[in-house]
Amino acid sequence: MNHSRSFWWKLAAFVVLLTGFNLGLDLFAILGSGVFPVTLSVLAGISFTLACLSALVLLLVPKRRAQVAVFLAILSMPANLVIFSGMVSQAYESAREYGAGLAPLIQEFRQQRGRWPEYLDELPHEKLRALKPKRQLPLLLYSRDGLTWNIIGGIIVSYSCGPGDTKPQLYVGRRDLSSRWDWEGMRWDDIH
Repeated sequence: MNHSRSFWWKLAAFVVLLTGFNLGLDLFAILGSGVFPVTLSVLAGISFTLACLSALVLLLVPKRRAQVAVFLAILSMPANLVIFSGMVSQAYESAREYGAGLAPLIQEFRQQRGRWPEYLDELPHEKLRALKPKRQLPLLLYSRDGLTWNIIGGIIVSYSCGPGDTKPQLYVGRRDLSSRWDWEGMRWDDIH
């Protein structure tokens, strides 16, 4: 295929614009959901990859490139949002796995000391450090070491202890996804 220099400039502009458009969609989804599951560079990489795949299709289509470009831009919207939703789901599952790993440590502390820990920093630090969420994506992790919560891919893992022998609350969630730990069943109960 012999393409003019202006075609390549238009194709490059298409890739840049579609990357920006998809990244803007991701940022809009982040604002709407309150979850920032991965680093901005990963979001930019996904947006750029979608744009490059669209540009590749444009290279293969000899006619009606403008219509195909519009169609690909429209098609990239749901594809980008499906990818983003998948990242949020993975972050939620990673946070639940992390919280499920905390629960036995909390129970062990109670059996040894006869009370629930007030804060997570009362748990053995080497065991806390060894407890890491399983990640397939580079999820953003934020921890306030020694306090009662962590954020895994935008999903909050929270622990709070009431007075006396009141069972503590171990919670994983965000606005529309949340689970509370069931101490008797040693499993998560979804909250709706």
